Amino acid sequence: AGRALQYTNRLHDFLYGLGFDEASGNFQEDNLGNGGAGGDRVQVYVDYNANGSSACNANFGTPPDGQNPTMRLFVGRTSCGQLNTHRGMNGDTVAHEYSHGLSHRLVGGGDLGGGVQTGALGEGWSDAVATTMWNDPVYGEYSNGSATGIRRFAYNNSPLTYADLCDDGTCSVHQDGEIWASTMWDVRSALVGAHGSATGKQRHEQLMVDGMKLTPSTPDFLDARDGILAADRANYGSANQCLLWGAFAARGMGASATSPSQREVHPATDYPASCRPTADAGGPYTTEEGADVRLDASGSTSPGGGGSYAWDFDGDGAYDDATGASPLFDRVGQDGTYTVGLRVGNAAGSSTDTATVTVTNVAPAISFTVAGPREEGGRLMATGTVTDPGWLDPLTATIDPGDGKPVPLGGKLENGRPDATLSFSKELVFGDNGTFTVKVCGSDDDTSTCRDAEITVANVDPTAAIDTSGAVELAGGRTIVVHAGKERTFDARVSDPGSDDETMTWAWGDGTPATSTTSLVNPPDPDPARSPSVQPRDVTDAQGHTYDKPCLYGVSFTARDDDGGTASDRVPVIVQGNAHLSLLADVWYVKYLTGDLTGLGKERLDCYVKTVQHASAVFSETVDVSTREKAADTLFLALLDPKRAFDRQLLAAWLNFANGSFEAGEKVDTDGDLKADTPFLEAVQQAEKVRLDPDTTRKELAAQAKILTCINVPLV
Repeated sequence: AGRALQYTNRLHDFLYGLGFDEASGNFQEDNLGNGGAGGDRVQVYVDYNANGSSACNANFGTPPDGQNPTMRLFVGRTSCGQLNTHRGMNGDTVAHEYSHGLSHRLVGGGDLGGGVQTGALGEGWSDAVATTMWNDPVYGEYSNGSATGIRRFAYNNSPLTYADLCDDGTCSVHQDGEIWASTMWDVRSALVGAHGSATGKQRHEQLMVDGMKLTPSTPDFLDARDGILAADRANYGSANQCLLWGAFAARGMGASATSPSQREVHPATDYPASCRPTADAGGPYTTEEGADVRLDASGSTSPGGGGSYAWDFDGDGAYDDATGASPLFDRVGQDGTYTVGLRVGNAAGSSTDTATVTVTNVAPAISFTVAGPREEGGRLMATGTVTDPGWLDPLTATIDPGDGKPVPLGGKLENGRPDATLSFSKELVFGDNGTFTVKVCGSDDDTSTCRDAEITVANVDPTAAIDTSGAVELAGGRTIVVHAGKERTFDARVSDPGSDDETMTWAWGDGTPATSTTSLVNPPDPDPARSPSVQPRDVTDAQGHTYDKPCLYGVSFTARDDDGGTASDRVPVIVQGNAHLSLLADVWYVKYLTGDLTGLGKERLDCYVKTVQHASAVFSETVDVSTREKAADTLFLALLDPKRAFDRQLLAAWLNFANGSFEAGEKVDTDGDLKADTPFLEAVQQAEKVRLDPDTTRKELAAQAKILTCINVPLV
């Protein structure tokens, strides 16, 4: 009895706070002047008829305001499927029964009325008050210890809908009341989800109580629904309308549901149009290629909350490219104007909107380097990239090496985020020295960008080489041998990696004027300061010349390009006399001793020793014959000294060569049989090897002297 008293008083205070007060017809002995009729405290009977046949039940009698209601709480019995419990100990039962009095006093102005749905509402409201008050979706588990209590389902896991009213044609106020109690728990859950546990619970309980006050007599479920919706409009400015509609529609009490009679229902799960979302895609938006833009659908509405946002970026009608109210639009790989679609949906329906995104073009960027030898004819490599944040743009490029004639650049094009990239490499060859502006231009399908790099190309000197293919190898080097008075054609080659005019000059070394010619790279005009072409030079020049006097000369060939670069080559030239017969060593001795004033003359004799010194390894390294006197001394007869005897005959042989008696390849007699058998130069150079060998014996040296003596004997 004490616990029942506690529960009853607590319910009085709980519901009083929700507006079930004196003026509303609450149960109170003294109304304290606050309106309504007093003297109607609740009379509670616990363990009612404990010894009688009634058990497993409770009831509440609600007379008009001012008359005492009666709550009878029976006991539980295993014989009726429950535990042996006292109903007064069961808070669910006390709250349920007390709430029958609540609905009777509030609905229809105190006239609840009767009917299948009205009765079910009474039971449902009572379960709803009990479950929310105790914050437990299971009703009556104290009575039977079941996980679902004394109802078929826990109210947070109930499948019942309006369509289950009078299921199978059987109407039951308790079972049909479970439909309404399930709906009320859904309302409670929705409000808690929207406003938090404390506020959501309080609003649910307030709307239930105030909804009863706004519900007409003999209501059906839809009337009770409308009462709660009206209470929300009055209490909260319609803030929870669509949220409430969501709970009702889910249980079949949607906007178009009807109930022609207490037993006939036509469920519906729709929402009123006012709960449907409105889509606002925002915009218009503007961004650059490569820069994602944040979309803003914050202007959209979803009155019932829980709106979903789906976007169509590619215009295919499928809203499957992004979600959320502010996604990034990432289709910015190419400039243009794009239409994006937004669909906002909630349980009430969906709405669509479009916006435009203008992606502006960004000019491509260029990066390149030029590496390699920066000189005429050098092969340089221009390597770089053209990049564009518009990664879908087609990219092309050209390179102008400085001649004003751009050429296309090939390369590898990659179209992928974050940039379109054209990688290129191009060989550059500059035909002339100077400073060149290399320009690379890159283009997308809208704009172009160019970048310059200055390249300073150095002049390269030409190379020059006299043709010595007919020359002979002597001690003084490879030497051209000609005869006095006979014209000889001299050949030379000039190479130059630059596209230059080449001036070629022959200096003969005999006091005669030099011979010059110019080869133009682009005749007939001289090459300008910066040649317009790439034409490496490979030029040959052939000039004839006649030396009048026998002697040792040096012919020089010089090439000069039009930028001042030079190269030269020099080759010794032995000009022989034209003697037909060789002279003996004794004869040459007399000539050098006397100066041969009536014969060859001093000048020629001096030239001959110069020739000998150039041609002979012995007379350039070991024995000095640089003057006529020294030559005469070498030619003096010396019978007892093998070296002097050898040197005497060797000098005579070389003098005969200088005088023109022997050609370098002419065969001579080396064994005294008066028959030519060995080329002159071969025989003489072999003899010199013996002379210069420190291990040579006197006998070997004498043998070579004999050979040289034979060579010097004139053959007639």
